[in-house]
Amino acid sequence: MFAWFKVLRSLSKQEQFLTENEKRFQRIEKLEAELDSITQKIKDCFEQIDDLDSKRKAFHSAIQADIASITDYEGKMDKAGKLATEKVEEIKDVAVSYANKINENLKQFEQQIAGFNKQVASLKQAVADSLR
Repeated sequence: MFAWFKVLRSLSKQEQFLTENEKRFQRIEKLEAELDSITQKIKDCFEQIDDLDSKRKAFHSAIQADIASITDYEGKMDKAGKLATEKVEEIKDVAVSYANKINENLKQFEQQIAGFNKQVASLKQAVADSLR
């Protein structure tokens, strides 16, 4: 009988051990499920990071394109401003040249008028002298 108690006791201990192992196995399975869930969340986070990084790169690329466009526009505006300044200077030079020519013509006309006035004065004098 004592042997049966030993066997029963041994079976009881083994059953207890199996029960504890079963509980441990269930906990391990739960932990594995949690680990899989965490792993999936980490993968999702990395996908989001990759997505955000690609969006950042696209945004950076768009900014660079905008900067290049603005720089090009600034260059064109500078060129247009220089061209406009040159044209204004050319127009000013032409206007000054025309004004100088007009001044010369006015001086010539003034001299001619002065000459005509002298001729008119001398004609008046001649007419006055002939009338006396």
